[in-house]
Amino acid sequence: MNCLMGLSRDILSNFSILRIKILLPKIADGTGATMTEALALDKKRVGLYPQAQLLVVDDDPKLLASLSPLLENKGFHVDTVQDGRSACRQTQARDYDLILLDMVMPGMSGLQVLSWLGKAGFDVPVVVISGTSAFNTVRRALRKGAFDYITKPYCIERLVATIGEALEKQKRERARAALQLYSRSSDDFYRRAIDTLPDITFALDRHGRFVFLNRKIEELLGYSRDELIGKNFRCLIEDAEIAGTLATSQGFGMTAYPVTQELPLKSRSNTSRHLEVTVLPITGEPLWSPVQLVCGGEVQVFGIARDITERKKAETAAEYRASHDSLTGLPNRTLFTDRLNLGITHARRNNQKLAVMFLDLNRFKAVNDNYGHGVGDQLLRDVTERLKACLREGDTLSRFGGDEFTLLLPAVTTTEDARTIGAKLVRALREPFAIDEHDTAISIGISIGVALFPDAGETADQLVERADVAMYNVKRRGDDDYEFFV
Repeated sequence: MNCLMGLSRDILSNFSILRIKILLPKIADGTGATMTEALALDKKRVGLYPQAQLLVVDDDPKLLASLSPLLENKGFHVDTVQDGRSACRQTQARDYDLILLDMVMPGMSGLQVLSWLGKAGFDVPVVVISGTSAFNTVRRALRKGAFDYITKPYCIERLVATIGEALEKQKRERARAALQLYSRSSDDFYRRAIDTLPDITFALDRHGRFVFLNRKIEELLGYSRDELIGKNFRCLIEDAEIAGTLATSQGFGMTAYPVTQELPLKSRSNTSRHLEVTVLPITGEPLWSPVQLVCGGEVQVFGIARDITERKKAETAAEYRASHDSLTGLPNRTLFTDRLNLGITHARRNNQKLAVMFLDLNRFKAVNDNYGHGVGDQLLRDVTERLKACLREGDTLSRFGGDEFTLLLPAVTTTEDARTIGAKLVRALREPFAIDEHDTAISIGISIGVALFPDAGETADQLVERADVAMYNVKRRGDDDYEFFV
């Protein structure tokens, strides 16, 4: 059972890399590219194996510290250990797609780790990285099952290419095993084995209709196999536009090559689940489904669908945390700058104005000093709500840092529009804030600087800087007020 579950995981993990014509950036050996330059490569051009789990085993902590971010930048998930025994324990605790293994380590050597992997029955490719290139050592490593042997120092692009070759070989072998398993589906044993796989397994005819489904479809989407057999796979696709595109192209599976695509699928309970769907075309002798349809039931593609709903939720949450302030929930400086740059592009194209405001709370330090940072944090959240209540739809308020905020007002028709917002913000913060736990009210104010595009500047940095200058002019006067940069 565990072998079958592992087989399903491996098929999906390895075939998920087959996005159409994604190419690794090529750096020829000997160019002398530094690690900093390698890290600067555009991430959109790398990541052929975005789900591959790598274990790097080396007793040199400096090498681990430098190699891990390089591999992660290429789209791999990386764990590291510094000795052979830890590598064995880690391999038992977690499934890995590939191991990068040093030969010479204290205690258990790389050759001993290779021997242990073979005896323990772990089917994971190993690429040896070592400072020794002695012929006898290389030969022994390859005889013990190593996929390749790379000597230090090495070119990162050559290393990534070797990893890709190893994963490709593993993928082909496991895909071949899966197809052979399905091709014998008339045997009840294998049919029942496929039903126990942890992912949805399916087959489509040349019209894109289901001719086989395992029982996982009932658990994940709530449909019985009988009600879906004979229906086109597009009936499960929630997004009408995607379904239409697949219909035009005769289906993502109607191809000569394996293809992976993330799709939102409809469940019987009307909830959406995200699945990573991999389809593999049938090659060689025709394979016939037990279900004889009008078209004859010949299987065109074999597929696996993995539920990635929780992973997508985690990715969305991570993206939100990376672009928003954790205390107030406002966009952070990075997201604000992105929106400001977009606003400038739009305003320039349409010959419009926009306004940037720099807001700084008055007397906020005294709140932290007198009442503590807990009260200060709550006050920042209360201030945020009052400021947001003054804004228009489409305005962007962000926390710039500490007690400073920035505000983007796109499509400002006249200077008076910015004056109106500035006056509202000042009035909103004149009302004291009640602090229940201290049975008191806190009065603070706000100083605001305003910079207009294109009058005060034509870039995001210029506008923020000049709004900051105008804010400090207000601050020096000691007023709760706003001022334009001139």
